[in-house]
Amino acid sequence: MEKMKHTENEEQKFTVRKLEISDKGKGFIELLQQLSVCDSVSNDEFECRFQELSSLGEDHVICVIEDEVSGKIVATGSVFIEKKFLRNCGKVGHIEDVVVDSSIRGKQLGKKIINFLTDHARSIGCYKVILDCSLDNKVFYEKCGFKQKEVQMFTRVSLDAMLGLLLSDQEVTGSNPKNNLSTRWVRLHTSTLKSLLHLTNFLLVFVVSE
Repeated sequence: MEKMKHTENEEQKFTVRKLEISDKGKGFIELLQQLSVCDSVSNDEFECRFQELSSLGEDHVICVIEDEVSGKIVATGSVFIEKKFLRNCGKVGHIEDVVVDSSIRGKQLGKKIINFLTDHARSIGCYKVILDCSLDNKVFYEKCGFKQKEVQMFTRVSLDAMLGLLLSDQEVTGSNPKNNLSTRWVRLHTSTLKSLLHLTNFLLVFVVSE
């Protein structure tokens, strides 16, 4: 999908596009911190994850909006594609991590993110797009064409199981745990994982279909 320029007025111009590796220096991580727990990410960690997601091609797309005046990323969201056996081996788009900078809300940037992501999902043949949201955002997503359908269920994953899975990965790959990125991540973010496991959120499941 091509970059799209949108002019709000003579002073503000916004570009809607896919995430680029240089966006870390434009406040992308700081923007995500307005949405949820997001510790500092080193340049190496960012590049590693960016390359990993980029290798998925059109099956995982992160959209951003850049303020051309300030050069900052002011909105973002992502969609990943689930490939199913149902519906004649159909595809479903899952929208995640939608956030607009608190200093610039009220300019329809969130809607532009949602439109970009749903358009992408439809363009590659998804028969529906779904997302989770809080009660506070229910009206917003309804205005974007989504409707409530059922409720989300979840189960907690124990911290020991999460750490064990990550560390066992080192044994499988035979890599040096002292130098492996996953092991460094475990050391740095154990406290964050503990915090996340104590969070409870009631989320609604929303869906939009063709």
